[in-house]
Amino acid sequence: LIGRRTTDQRLNPTFQRELANWVCDYHFKVSASLINTAFGTSIIWNAIFALHGLDVDFRSTFADIYSFLPSVVDQLKIRRSFFSAWVTFRKGQPIEIVDSSIGLRGIVAPGIEIHRSYLRTFSEATESMYDDGRHSSSISVWQIVLREVFNIVFFVAVCFSFIPSFELFQTAAMNQPFGVALLGTTASVLVQCIVWTLMARAWQMVSLLMQTDRLVELKIFPCVYQMYLRMVWGCNDWGQWFVLWGTPYYNILAKFMGATVKGDLLFNGRVQHDFHALVFADKTIVDDSVVNGHYGIGNELTVGRSVHSGVLHPGCFTVAGTIIEGPPTTETGPWRAVLGSRSKAKVTMTANGPGDIGLMGRTSASSLTWENSANDYVESSSTSVSEDDEGSVNGSEISWVA
Repeated sequence: LIGRRTTDQRLNPTFQRELANWVCDYHFKVSASLINTAFGTSIIWNAIFALHGLDVDFRSTFADIYSFLPSVVDQLKIRRSFFSAWVTFRKGQPIEIVDSSIGLRGIVAPGIEIHRSYLRTFSEATESMYDDGRHSSSISVWQIVLREVFNIVFFVAVCFSFIPSFELFQTAAMNQPFGVALLGTTASVLVQCIVWTLMARAWQMVSLLMQTDRLVELKIFPCVYQMYLRMVWGCNDWGQWFVLWGTPYYNILAKFMGATVKGDLLFNGRVQHDFHALVFADKTIVDDSVVNGHYGIGNELTVGRSVHSGVLHPGCFTVAGTIIEGPPTTETGPWRAVLGSRSKAKVTMTANGPGDIGLMGRTSASSLTWENSANDYVESSSTSVSEDDEGSVNGSEISWVA
């Protein structure tokens, strides 16, 4: 339906081509859901993307397959790189990404090259980026083998997880009066939720038991833990967790999964990962935000405590090491990544000359938030913030929270 397209065809598509793009993208998003849950970290996706036209190797990894829709992929060349979730590629000239790490909600402009660089969360790359690549984004053959083994194990577990709800549905809902069938179907959905929740809790326990220096060095722990993250992602749909969003019952679920909830918590959705590492102060409100207790740079995974309080407005993003402290009236966001510690002490500086704050790479962006080497929280709302190759920052205004 699509085939390979020229740059002019991408920029000036005919109605028939736009319709074909929509059909293929919609079909991909609908059909990929279950296999994405079971094989989310597998190199199967590298092969599928290659069939769709993506120029990719088998040492690149993708946290979110839906960033690589069939209508987009033939514009890209990817080598030994990592991509976080909700990455956007603007249509136009070909894009080349090599030995790099692309952060959550990163935006990549057409016609640029990103080599040995790191595009930060919520950043937009509008010009080519070249750096020294201090964090490797490539995975070894050993890691590929480990991931495939754990993907197969996880796939078998997913298959078995449907048996209890299916058997209950066969018994209580099939060939039954309407009222009984309705109750039987409801009970089947409830059983499905319980089974997936227990699986996620068990996989989390196994993952944490493997968090030893030796297993981390052998890359076994990161592979197992990434499967746990994939399962928690799938639980929102296949475990029906989204039904509990905005209710007191979600607090019970979060506590069961290992989160520390100091009083009332109102979670209005998006994603929570790493429950064992999450801390919520009393009267915390999480509104359509991504709350994590981990982060990755290249192929390096870090898991740690993440503390939250006040109101997290839509689009906020927290990771391991995030500390948001203050009264329940403390507001964060919207659309802000909190990396590191955030306190009330705030200093504003204008970076029109050299000012080394430990950043890496060269980035132009409309709205950035990142963590510097001293683990301080840095927030920028300038129209263009860039760092030259020597680590100095040039731009308009940067807010630095110590």
